[in-house]
Amino acid sequence: MTYGNAVEFPGASQHTPGYLLGGPISVPQASTLTHLGVIAKSGGPHVILALYSDTAGEPDRLVAFTPATSMTAGAMEMPVTSTPLAPGVYWIMGVYDADASIGIDESDAAAPVRYLSQSFSDPLPDPLPPAFSYAGQAFNYYIRVAE
Repeated sequence: MTYGNAVEFPGASQHTPGYLLGGPISVPQASTLTHLGVIAKSGGPHVILALYSDTAGEPDRLVAFTPATSMTAGAMEMPVTSTPLAPGVYWIMGVYDADASIGIDESDAAAPVRYLSQSFSDPLPDPLPPAFSYAGQAFNYYIRVAE
């Protein structure tokens, strides 16, 4: 079972390195997280994906993350330590070590995005400090869970 944006969007993003960026996903029932996923439009760069809890509509505590992984075009599911998830909203975010492209959907002008400056080689922040925000983009980030 997957939650998030696991069906490839036709659009291709232009992600620059040095930013941790992503959006919210809903987990409707208690689940066990097994993988973090992204649908890449091209290979080459390395990605680290992170899942954060939500507090008052903002990303907060680091729940799980992947090791730096070389991207290949198409769906990529990276295993993480099995982690129980309560129902609710989570934020899935990615950071890249070079210009990267993943699936993007710009059809919902209200789709929330959060981002902050993050060096690829630095540890992921926990908790996430207050992030910058804009709206209008959803990304091909998702999670795989066991139920």
